[in-house]
Amino acid sequence: MSSRAKDMSVSAFPYSTSKHLDRENDAMRGSPHGDRRTDTGIATEATIVEKETRHRMMDQHREEAEALDLVIEHRQRAFVEAWDRFMLEYEARAFAMLNRIQQRHITEMEEFEAQSYPGSSRGLRKSTELRDLEQKYNTLGRLGWYQEACSLKGRVQSLTARDGARSAREAARQQNARKKLMIERHGKEIRGAVTKIEKDRLQRQLHRESEEKTLAERSANAKRCLRRRQDTELKRADSGARRYLCHRAGLIVSYSFGPCLTTDPASFHIGLLPYMTRHDDSSSVKQLFKDLVPSPTLLLTYPMFMANARLLVYKDPQLLALRKAEKIRMPLVLHKMKDIKYVYGVGALFRGVDVNILHSCAKVILKYPVTGLEVSPRKKTAYRYAVEFVTYPLLLATARIAVYGQDPILDCGLQQCFKETVKYDGVGGLWSGVIPYMISLSYEEFTQWVMSLLRSRHPKLDKTDELVLRACLVGHGAVLTTPFLSMSTILRCQSENPNLPDPQPLMDVVSNLPWKSTMIQLTLISALCALNYALIEDKHAEDDDDDQDHRRQ
Repeated sequence: MSSRAKDMSVSAFPYSTSKHLDRENDAMRGSPHGDRRTDTGIATEATIVEKETRHRMMDQHREEAEALDLVIEHRQRAFVEAWDRFMLEYEARAFAMLNRIQQRHITEMEEFEAQSYPGSSRGLRKSTELRDLEQKYNTLGRLGWYQEACSLKGRVQSLTARDGARSAREAARQQNARKKLMIERHGKEIRGAVTKIEKDRLQRQLHRESEEKTLAERSANAKRCLRRRQDTELKRADSGARRYLCHRAGLIVSYSFGPCLTTDPASFHIGLLPYMTRHDDSSSVKQLFKDLVPSPTLLLTYPMFMANARLLVYKDPQLLALRKAEKIRMPLVLHKMKDIKYVYGVGALFRGVDVNILHSCAKVILKYPVTGLEVSPRKKTAYRYAVEFVTYPLLLATARIAVYGQDPILDCGLQQCFKETVKYDGVGGLWSGVIPYMISLSYEEFTQWVMSLLRSRHPKLDKTDELVLRACLVGHGAVLTTPFLSMSTILRCQSENPNLPDPQPLMDVVSNLPWKSTMIQLTLISALCALNYALIEDKHAEDDDDDQDHRRQ
């Protein structure tokens, strides 16, 4: 591969024209008419050079295509081997689980048979006839009427034998019924385990088909990009060779020998790796239009954002006093939304939602150029933060429009908001509160780092475990980043504008945040994360023990 890369780094035509140029110089020095070369000779030499150049480049392109086929074949083989190994381990775990269930069922059945024995009449009632006859027999014996009592003795014995047989049959029936129920329960448990295994296997097969389809698309994109680049190199080499010879002879070519693409010469040094994971342009454009559609969740939660922002920047003592006196049962955000709807109508709850949608669309459009490129994670992170920084004025305008005017609420447009911000706070006011906002966004990188650390420590994490851990981290991040988001919202809305909250010292803003409740929530969510992680570790330790037992067997 290194020799091919060196061949690719050479320019398109000079290597194939050196012999002809030397021959041409010798001919011109030795011939008295060398300075009167004809256009036909130049064209013939250009044709020869083009043929040799094309032949050389076709060989290089063939080698590149073969190398790409080898890479694709290696990836396909590695993909199949990894999935086969994964499914083999899964089948072994499933077989071990079924074996454990079967052994437990056998143990339960043996214990049941050891506890129960046939012919037991304990706990069974006697018949009414037998009880009456025994009572009469005992009474006659106490009165001394032994002859009459002896006449009843045979009848008592026959009834006792009959009740004993009936008791034995009833005990056997109850034992068989309990045994039948146990067998049904065992069968249901086995069927449930088998059904679960089949569902998991089907999901894994669907996941494998999806990944195999994605790998095939990547391979097709790589081949298509390679062919496109090779065609461009051939066109550039043909036109470049002719133009080089014509300029050397001092001629002006008045006709076109083919399209000459003016591209950067460094394009010859570009390898295949950037094209291996690039998606089709049409699918990227479709995904872009899908991302530009506003999310229904954004529209539904915007009134809560507006009410929460007004509660943060406008400390309403009367409302807080009513809540403290327990005259307001509902949350303050919902109560604030109810008041705004009652006084100003439903439309007031959505003031600034158009700017919020514009902010989301701007982020999607600015992030689109790097969606299909293979760049390092650091560059992607830096570009994402740059996009957030550039679009932050739209987020600031959303917050200021939401809190514009304490009482009454006033209308404010995007253009008016920007003009007043620059007028009262300067250009730097468009980025008020950007630092806490960027700090809150950095938790996503921390989450990715923690998940990569957990995957490296536990390579056998399944999707359920990853989902549980990611949910715990999301909850932890929601609690941890809330103070920074609240601080950013307050700093966004503070301005010298008389229709906005007055600026406050930063320490006053920090001290007024609900740190006590935040620490309580953070402690609880951290304990929950630790508990889930401990349970997952115990489960993996048990699976490892089962795998070792299975290998020993």
